[in-house]
Amino acid sequence: MEINVPLVSIIIVNFNGLKFLPRLLRSIYSQTLQDFEIIMVDNGSSDESINYVSSNHKDVKVIQYENRGYGSACNRGAKEAVGKYLFFLNEDMYLPEDFTEKMVNCFKQKVSDSIKIGGLSCRMVGFEIDPSNSHIAGGNKVDLFGFAYPEYVWSDKNFFILSGSPFFTQRKTFLDVGGFDEYIFLYGEDAEISWRYNILGYKLYVNNDTYIHHYGGGVTGFPGSKWIARIFSSELLLILNCYSCTLLLLIIPLYLLYVISILFF
Repeated sequence: MEINVPLVSIIIVNFNGLKFLPRLLRSIYSQTLQDFEIIMVDNGSSDESINYVSSNHKDVKVIQYENRGYGSACNRGAKEAVGKYLFFLNEDMYLPEDFTEKMVNCFKQKVSDSIKIGGLSCRMVGFEIDPSNSHIAGGNKVDLFGFAYPEYVWSDKNFFILSGSPFFTQRKTFLDVGGFDEYIFLYGEDAEISWRYNILGYKLYVNNDTYIHHYGGGVTGFPGSKWIARIFSSELLLILNCYSCTLLLLIIPLYLLYVISILFF
């Protein structure tokens, strides 16, 4: 018997995102391209997220998972996914109706142009904001110490770093590069996997023809001491993973001075 395999596996990582999930799911069900499956990986939510999705959206595959961070949850979802493409999302997002179709078409166009494309992102706008007024490109630059910072100029060039959400890639490629680094709990997992994509010769692009609405910090809250600690530890793991031993001998002392100067000044 022929098994119907979806083209896209949409993977939502959720943590206490009940207030955002109805809108996100409505926007997914309204997509012009309907060839997808939905997987929600729940990172130990204490709200009614699981009950809501299980009761109202029985086609969504819900995975209850110990909270090991965003990257680990994405990897868990990818193992369950069967689609050709993986599309990773936060819960505090919603999509225009032609979003998935435009992302698939853009990815296919890059492949047809003989580009070794690894991942694709899009423009990012806030909730209830006119996308024509948005200037956040969805791609990032990175400094000497692995700290990513946003690129505000729309461009067709390939970017060194893409956001981990939304992150659109082929499932086979994602698994081949090893997925997200599960030692990075939160913040920096996107920079680290993007760096590995680049090392392996894959190009990363932003689709300027579409966008996604992102609340930003909807469940993680405002920056605090834990937020700062996670960023520093994540970037340290990034350079340990991606720099050669020779470069690390030069970078680590400078990195420590850099962190100390930020903390004190």
